[in-house]
Amino acid sequence: MKGRIDLSDVALWTVAWGYDAVHLIAEAVEHNGYKKQAIIDYLNTVTNYQAGLFGHYTFTPRQHNG
Repeated sequence: MKGRIDLSDVALWTVAWGYDAVHLIAEAVEHNGYKKQAIIDYLNTVTNYQAGLFGHYTFTPRQHNG
C-alpha cells in the first residue's frame, strides 16, 4: 500500500477498524452462537487478536476499547 495510498488518511484507518470489528463479532458468533451474553463473554477473553488490519486487540470485562 505504501506509495499508493495516503497512510495518514484517517478514513483508511476508520474502514480498517470497521473491518476488524465485523470479523471479531463474526468470530465470536462462530464460537458461541448469536446470544448477546455469549458474544460479550467471548469478546472479554480476546487477547492479542492479531488478525486485524488496524492493530492487535485485547479485551477484558473492564476494558472494551481493544
